Amino acid sequence: MTRDDHTINPYILFSPNLVRLLGYYTAEGYIRDEPTCYQTNFSVPQPKIRQHVQTLIQTILGSKPYYNKDNHQLVHTGRIHAYLIAYAWKMGTNAYSKRLPGFIYSLSEEFRLDFLSAYIDGDGSIPATDSCILFYSVSQKLLEDVGLLLSTLGVFYRYRQDPSPGRYGPSVLAKYKELDKIPKKQIVRRISVRGPDLLILERLKLAHPTKQKNTQRILAKGVPVDQVIRSSDGTRHTLRGISKTVFDIISDIQIITRKMPSYCLEVIPEKDNDIIYNNIHTSICIANCDGDEDSVMLALDP
Repeated sequence: MTRDDHTINPYILFSPNLVRLLGYYTAEGYIRDEPTCYQTNFSVPQPKIRQHVQTLIQTILGSKPYYNKDNHQLVHTGRIHAYLIAYAWKMGTNAYSKRLPGFIYSLSEEFRLDFLSAYIDGDGSIPATDSCILFYSVSQKLLEDVGLLLSTLGVFYRYRQDPSPGRYGPSVLAKYKELDKIPKKQIVRRISVRGPDLLILERLKLAHPTKQKNTQRILAKGVPVDQVIRSSDGTRHTLRGISKTVFDIISDIQIITRKMPSYCLEVIPEKDNDIIYNNIHTSICIANCDGDEDSVMLALDP
């Protein structure tokens, strides 16, 4: 590639380790794509996870990453790998543009669990004082991707949105104070996993010591049998289900008035990485099935 003299192996072995590295990138990575600088960065403050990520980079990408002690970043240099991750696999370059790679949903369960485990190790939260798994992001589309991945593993989740200015950790607030700047206003979105779906913890392969400890605490205590959710008005509801089908609460109904009635349900994805496209390609829903479409529309007929 022009202006890039970094020599790399022409092949990357598709393995659980590669999937874990992509999970860490989704959680704590970003890419500098500038005319004279192509870097894939991983922000990893936890020493054990940092050592793990460093080993993955050396094994998979074939380089020893530079460690920046000031911000606990591992820096891998190389334009080809940066472009492969950001553009070929459409994983984005920063917190606002990052997405899960489209191929992740069709991988084996083992690979999907490896990816999710690394993502939780890097950016998920398993609190010490509560029984839940939490995912935060400024990107709604990224959380939609994570939610879809959870769905492919049979995990029910809830979506929440925290109003502006969102939430910042102590290190970020300290940085704003050091720069004498006011924290940027933004909406922070959240996915939570609770109740019986916490049994997914038994299948994860977490490497973060604190999250391992909190996982053991939750499983030792036992997870609730019922799926209880809180609606927007604060009331709690116990959801009913049959097999793997959950009857959720309807929070809002929107009526769209048209001149002519139609019994045609047509869904056209905006782009290949769209959440609907990924749903179709994981058999969560079926494409081009007239019988199913008619059934849905008839069920909605008042």
